[in-house]
Amino acid sequence: MKAKKAKSAAMKNLAVNQVETNNEVDSLRDYILEADQVDLLKQHNGWSIIERDFNQYKDEISSKLAYLDPKSKEFAEARVLYISADKLLKMFDDYAENKKRAVELLNRIDNPDKNIVLDVDN
Repeated sequence: MKAKKAKSAAMKNLAVNQVETNNEVDSLRDYILEADQVDLLKQHNGWSIIERDFNQYKDEISSKLAYLDPKSKEFAEARVLYISADKLLKMFDDYAENKKRAVELLNRIDNPDKNIVLDVDN
């Protein structure tokens, strides 16, 4: 009876792991599709205008930060705006890099026989 329960528990764990793996694969595929859409957006002329405006906005805030008292409320607000604009631009750039990682990981999951296992102990 215990062996049956242990086998049943092992099968449930295997099923849960398979579902998690399927969810991970689907998430990777979704991310790759999203990254492709972001790449298409960045190829349009409108993106260069938006990027230029964001960079100009960051430069204006940077100039403003140089003259404000670091302890003032205006400085804190300007700093948040600068960081926000910077992070937004970096987020778009990160899609391309993260897409490469997602494709590599998806290839490893789809082709486990081609994975190279390194023996670090020897």
